[in-house]
Amino acid sequence: MNIPDRSTATAAQPIEDSASQQILAELETVLAGATFRSSKRCQEFLRHVVAETVAGRGDRLKERIVGMELFGRGADYDPSSDAIVRVRASEVRRRLSQHYEQGERPRVVRIELPLGSYVPEFRWMASEPVAPPAPPVAERSWRWWWLGAALSVPLAALLAGWAMRPAPSRFEQFWQPMVASSHPVVVCLGQPVVYTFSKRVHEQYTARSPQPKARGPYVLPLAELEFTAQDVLPVPDQYVGAGSAAAAMAAGNVLARFAKRSQLRIGNEFSAFDLKNYPVLLVGAFSNAWSLHVQERFPFRFVQENSRRGIRETVGERREWFLHELQPNGRTPEDYAMVVRTFDGSTGEPLMMVAGVTQYGTQAAAEFFSSEPDMEKALAQAPSDWPGKSIQILLRVAVMGNTPGRAQFVALHTW
Repeated sequence: MNIPDRSTATAAQPIEDSASQQILAELETVLAGATFRSSKRCQEFLRHVVAETVAGRGDRLKERIVGMELFGRGADYDPSSDAIVRVRASEVRRRLSQHYEQGERPRVVRIELPLGSYVPEFRWMASEPVAPPAPPVAERSWRWWWLGAALSVPLAALLAGWAMRPAPSRFEQFWQPMVASSHPVVVCLGQPVVYTFSKRVHEQYTARSPQPKARGPYVLPLAELEFTAQDVLPVPDQYVGAGSAAAAMAAGNVLARFAKRSQLRIGNEFSAFDLKNYPVLLVGAFSNAWSLHVQERFPFRFVQENSRRGIRETVGERREWFLHELQPNGRTPEDYAMVVRTFDGSTGEPLMMVAGVTQYGTQAAAEFFSSEPDMEKALAQAPSDWPGKSIQILLRVAVMGNTPGRAQFVALHTW
């Protein structure tokens, strides 16, 4: 059977019978596993998208069609105001990852649901290599003798070179727990709640100011339009802040430098299971509920008091750093941010956080913790035993227009 490394799941052609049987067999194994057994709705979703793809109908797996066919939504179903398909896909994607990360090795094919798609992909497993037969005992003995003689000098040189190897830099020591973990790093981005306006409000605007069909982003002149509370629609799960996106890219560059694998989780794709079982990097503060949850044990904490946002020190001098000129639209001439590295108390897996009070601080802090010179300078202020401890670095960021400047070291705590 000629099977490609990965099926062309978007093709409008059915997968051949022998391959489809193996895919469906793996599907039943996954659904019977511990991660899917407790969720009938996730089972139904995965069964539906796999069956459609195997039958050659992957091109029908669009959000609106899935909502109508699987979730019984009517012909007027609007995915922008009803996120049921995206929410369920995120949950299925997370459970699939957990299923395989827990050691459930696929027998022939692995089922994956790529981020941003409802069409599953099928990764075929390579055959197990066959070990060559062992040589006869007598032949093996003289071969080992010559092998030992041949390797003795290079091995001595290798050991000498290892002994002369320079000590790891502070930057490398800071990242070492994340890199040393046997699991991939999970990067968790929060999702801010964004409010949009109904189709009726937009139609008012477009009727007054006709534009070409290829209209780009525009700002509604709300003072000139009529709308009610029903026209204001919350969108909690479609957007990621610019600072968080920049931070994820910076972190990805560092992890790639260390040849460390990583996975991305956005919003409700992240769970307590990830927090307990993987090295985790949390990005963002007030847009990321997990950051606010884990900070309860940190010396520096993000705080919000009415409309005031800032950072407060909970030990020692108990200093405060608030954004006194923060505007309702998020603009500010300065920001404060944190870079944190700590460890989960029960599993020992490392946890890092990079976050600012606003998006400017998050972006600048990520640029800071991915810069070896900046981190070297900051970590030089820490006590000598910091590599084995949790550490938290506080930063100040000047903002020029809509662009954060270079983060400056303010203080740090270790514990």
